[in-house]
Amino acid sequence: SSPTIQLSVIENNSAWGGGGMFVTNGNPFIMFSDFLHNEAEGHGGGLYFNGNVFAMVDSLDVKFNIATWGGGMTCMESSDPEILNCAFDENIALNVGGGMYIRSSSSPTVIACQFNNNNQTDNPLGSGGGVCIYGAGSGGGPCYPLLQHCDFIGNTVRGDGGGLSAAYDSHPKLKDCYFASNQA
Repeated sequence: SSPTIQLSVIENNSAWGGGGMFVTNGNPFIMFSDFLHNEAEGHGGGLYFNGNVFAMVDSLDVKFNIATWGGGMTCMESSDPEILNCAFDENIALNVGGGMYIRSSSSPTVIACQFNNNNQTDNPLGSGGGVCIYGAGSGGGPCYPLLQHCDFIGNTVRGDGGGLSAAYDSHPKLKDCYFASNQA
């Protein structure tokens, strides 16, 4: 699916995956919108991109969402969105990736985004209060995300990587990012 979403508020929704929005095999264009107070039992409280999603995402507020994996957003199974000027703040993941979870051959480009005050809460072995990147596993492959000019401030995790964690054949490239007051 390839919807265009602009100047919208997506709030108070729930689903197994993608409480606010789920996209598979598409090229959506999403800009100047808010994803607030959404909940997913599985992946992506705010947004869930799964399976060949090449989205253009610009100027979103992704806040106060909750999921087991990827409180704010999950990119999975060869999903390579371009994500610009977004705020991923005060989201909660029960397992991994409070702000964002990147997995299984997904390599998003994330530029000028903030990951502030996100939390990973339930699993003492969980990781990535701000962002969690897992490459291989469950049929996945390596991940090569680019994170540039991003801020990671005040994120917390019960396990490893208060601001960001990368494991299992993940190869993130970080350029000009700022990390402060994160806790693991």
